Formats: sequence, structure tokens, C-alpha cells
Amino acid sequence: MELDAVAQGVPLRRGAALPGPPPHSDQPWALADVTELKPGDLLLIGAACSVQFSGDRELRLRLVSVDARPTYHGWVWLAGYVLDAKGLAVDKRELYVQRAGLRVLRAAPVPGRSVRA
Repeated sequence: MELDAVAQGVPLRRGAALPGPPPHSDQPWALADVTELKPGDLLLIGAACSVQFSGDRELRLRLVSVDARPTYHGWVWLAGYVLDAKGLAVDKRELYVQRAGLRVLRAAPVPGRSVRA
């Protein structure tokens, strides 16, 4: 198993992802897999993403794009709009974060699906 190799100091193959802890049913968010992120997702960017977002610097980001350029293992460039407490966009930012720390607050709606009941 790959995690056993990491514990023994053996590097993972290039492009392999380390799994994060599974989300718990009582959590209103889920850990994000960067391959599942899509424009429109609402993300919580906090201390688990990078120390620069700890404490009162935590922010909510409406995702616009995920940069496909290679980065250090486990890190990703995101572009999106920072939302205030009312859900209004107040700033456009590009962020470099650890993908294992991303939390999806609300996934983007699936195109073509009706949201009416």
C-alpha cells in the first residue's frame, strides 16, 4: 500500500495523491478531491490549506478555475471570488493551497438538472 511506503520514507510515484481523512456524516462539508473541483463550487479556505489562512483570515471562495500547471505535490493554484458574510463577491483572488485542506461547503449545481422539486 502507498501509505506504508510513505511511512517507511519511500517516495510515492509522481502524481499519486495522499488520501485525506474521510468526511464524517455530522460535518456540513467534505474534504475536496482536486479532480472533483469545478467552477461554481463554494470552498472554505482555512488553516488546513495554508497557515496564511488561519484564524480570522479564513475565507469562503466561489471557485472559478483550477490551474492545471504542475506544482509541488499536494498543492494547487485556485482562482475565484472571495465572498462576504452575505454571500456577495468582494474580491477576486488566486490562491496557492494544500488540496488536502480544502473543504467544499456547497458543490456547483449540475448543468441540465432542474433544481425545482
